Amino acid sequence: MAGESVQGLELGSVPTVNTGSTTSAAPTIHAPGLDDLPLQPDLEQWRRLAAARANALPWPLPTDEAWRRTDPRLFELDSMPVHARLSRRTELHEHPWDSFFDAVVELDGHGWAVRDRSGVVDPARLWIAPLEEVLRKDPALGSNFTGLSWPEVPWERHEWTALAHTTAALVVWVAPAQRFERGVFIRIRRPEGSLYCPWVLVRVEHLSVLHLVLSVEGRGDARYVENLWWSVGAAGQLRLARLQFGEGAASMQYLRGRVERDASLDLVSAQLGERAVRSNLAVDLAGPGAQARLGGAALVTGERHLDQRTLQVHSAADTTSDLRFKVAVQDQGRSVYRGTVAALRGAVRISGYQRNNNLLLSPGARADSLPGLRIDADDLTCTHGATVGQIDPDELFYLRARGIPEAQARRLILEGFFEEITSRVAMPDLREGLRRTLEQDLSA
Repeated sequence: MAGESVQGLELGSVPTVNTGSTTSAAPTIHAPGLDDLPLQPDLEQWRRLAAARANALPWPLPTDEAWRRTDPRLFELDSMPVHARLSRRTELHEHPWDSFFDAVVELDGHGWAVRDRSGVVDPARLWIAPLEEVLRKDPALGSNFTGLSWPEVPWERHEWTALAHTTAALVVWVAPAQRFERGVFIRIRRPEGSLYCPWVLVRVEHLSVLHLVLSVEGRGDARYVENLWWSVGAAGQLRLARLQFGEGAASMQYLRGRVERDASLDLVSAQLGERAVRSNLAVDLAGPGAQARLGGAALVTGERHLDQRTLQVHSAADTTSDLRFKVAVQDQGRSVYRGTVAALRGAVRISGYQRNNNLLLSPGARADSLPGLRIDADDLTCTHGATVGQIDPDELFYLRARGIPEAQARRLILEGFFEEITSRVAMPDLREGLRRTLEQDLSA
């Protein structure tokens, strides 16, 4: 890279972001849409344009249609410093799940570290490195991460992704015809009292299999903007679990990727903790035979706010997607879900399914669900549905009649409610770990 500054902006400091109700003055650099920019070995221009875009875009208002159910002021940036350097560290923290994986990666405000537990981390097989290093050795890899949003998709006017792109990115690359069943564990430790913008790029080449678990952890007040992009080559498989733990943070998440011909994606998302979350998940089924299974589990307690948006784009014929998101809301918590299944022109013989189930556990809890379809093709099957309800009193009576205390009975019903999602986690040890975490949160 030519330098560690962007148009006078030190990467360890925060860009000036307009948080007013009107558009700021035109920046010195007029940045085009970042998804139209090619990735190249020298990323200084990329970051400069990203910083300019972050400055140019106006802060959204609570009256904007996209924000009527979620107050954007929950995610204001203030003047928190950005942790943007991605230096290599030699030490990482221990975690009970480390033994489940071939390789463990830790990201935080001080840099990144990797522990190669099985001797598999190798640029010829499984390459884990900063984006700059990867593109210096293989510039062609950048093409795998362009075009991961589509003009047909109404992305939000203010993209926190622009701010995240001013930071460094970490790449996980799997060479063709490799299998990593134990896979990679990426643990993101967000700093307290800071703005943190990690950016992870995943590429699984053709005929390869990767298990990837990304866990976000942290306590205390913070602002967190995450970009997780993935691309799965022909006949490849990516089994991805993204787990959000912690307390106190306002989290903005952009999770998006492309699945190519005869490839598959199995994704499980768990949202636990954090005071405010807005999650944007999108997958493009870009080649015939592509498949995506998407599962989500979330528990919203206290006065927490969870806003989840999903997009299943069928841009090729003969593709399949199946999405099932489940949310339990308690106390004064609020959940918002908005999902779209989009069949683009020519995407015939597809099957798209979307379902959102919400369980209200307290009188003050609230859940809004807005599933939808956008169809520009014929000869297909697309369905969606949503439910919002309370614990079935007959189920509760049945368990209590058999001597089970009410609190335990309610917990058993909730465990059953989430079982459809937790059972999708492919690794048995991790699946049990997630179940135990849910049980602890339900008991709190």
